[in-house]
Amino acid sequence: MTLLPALDGAVSNRIPIELQPLAVRLASEAVDDPNLNVVLFSDSNFNYSVQRYSNPVDYLAPRIAPYIEAPAPSSREFLFLRLPRLERDSAALHVVLLGHELGHLRDWINNISGSLDVSVPSEWLDDDGVVTDHYVPAVELHRALITNWASELVADIYGALTFGPASLTGLAELVLSIGVFDRDSVTHPGADRRTHFVLDVLERLGFRSVPELIDVLNEYQLEADKAVGRQVDLANITDQNDLLKQAADEAWKWLLLHKEGLIQACQQSLPAADVFEAARWDEVEYVSARLAQGQPCGERLNEPRVADQDEVVTLSPVAAAAILNACWLLRLRNFEGLTGVVLLDAADPRESGAIAEVLDGLVLKSLEIAEFRREEAWSWE
Repeated sequence: MTLLPALDGAVSNRIPIELQPLAVRLASEAVDDPNLNVVLFSDSNFNYSVQRYSNPVDYLAPRIAPYIEAPAPSSREFLFLRLPRLERDSAALHVVLLGHELGHLRDWINNISGSLDVSVPSEWLDDDGVVTDHYVPAVELHRALITNWASELVADIYGALTFGPASLTGLAELVLSIGVFDRDSVTHPGADRRTHFVLDVLERLGFRSVPELIDVLNEYQLEADKAVGRQVDLANITDQNDLLKQAADEAWKWLLLHKEGLIQACQQSLPAADVFEAARWDEVEYVSARLAQGQPCGERLNEPRVADQDEVVTLSPVAAAAILNACWLLRLRNFEGLTGVVLLDAADPRESGAIAEVLDGLVLKSLEIAEFRREEAWSWE
C-alpha cells in the first residue's frame, strides 16, 4: 500500500524538488546513515506520513515479478516520506514533514515512546495487583491510547525542538484545514492537547521572550489550557460508554504526568546543534527581511570584524528552521514588505493567495540554496 504508490508518485512534477536534498539529509542524519534510501513522494489523499523498511526489495520483488530470481538480501534501509499532492508548494507546511514526520523517525531510532512502561490506575487493581473483571474491557483502550498518543506527542516534541514556533503554526494550519482543534481519535490526540506539549517545549527554548511571538503564543495557550481538563471525545468510537470514557481520560492523565520525562528524553537524544532556540531568532529576522524584499535567502555572508582584518570571509548556509520560521513570520506580519514588491494587496482575498505563492517559491529556493551552500563551501581571505 505504500511502496507501489511511492514508486508511482515519486516524480518531480508532483513534489517540490527543492525539498528533496533537505529531506534526505535530515533523515540520514537522524538515523546516522548516509546510505539511507529516502523516497519523497506525493499522495492524492491529504496524508502526511513516514514509513521505514529494512529492505522492501526482498518482499516487493516476488509480488511484482514472482518468476525471476530473488535479489540478494540487502542491509540498506528505505524511508518513504509522503506528503499531500495538494500541498506541493505550500512551503509553510513543509515543517510538518520535516519536523513532525521526521520526529517519528527519531522516536523509532531512540525508542522513546516505545519504551514507556504503561501502568493502569491503581483503583483498577485488586489486592493482588491484578486488573478486576470490571475494568478488563478498559485496559485495551487505555494502553492503545497511551501508545498511539505518545508516539504523536513525541514527534511533536521533536518537531518543536528542531523547528521552533513554525512547528506549532504549521500544526495549527494543517489541523484547522481538515478538522477541528479539540477532537480526539484513537490514533491522534486533539490538536489542543498536542499544542499543550509543544508550548511547553517552546517555553523551555525561550520563545516566550520573543516580542513578535508573544501575542500568537498567548492565543494558542488559551486553547492549550482548555485541553488539560477537557474530557476525551473519541471521534471514531461510537460505543462511548462510561467505562471507555474513563479509560480514555485516564490515558490522557497518564501522559500529562509523564510529559516532563518525554520532553527530557527527546532533548537529551538530540545534538545541541540540532535544537533551534530563541537565541537564534536574529537569523529568522535576517531571512524574513530578505524574503520581504522578494529575494531568496539560503546563505549568509559572514564579514570579518573590524578589529581583525585577517579573518576569513565565509558564505555559510542558513538553517532550514530559520527559513521556515521566517516564512511564518512574514505571514504573521501580513506579508509586510512583500506586498510592495509584488504590487498586490494582502487584504484582498483574491490577491493574498498570489502573494502566498510568491512567498512559497522564495522559501523553496532558499531551502535549495542552503543545501547547495552546505555542500559547496565558499570562503575568501
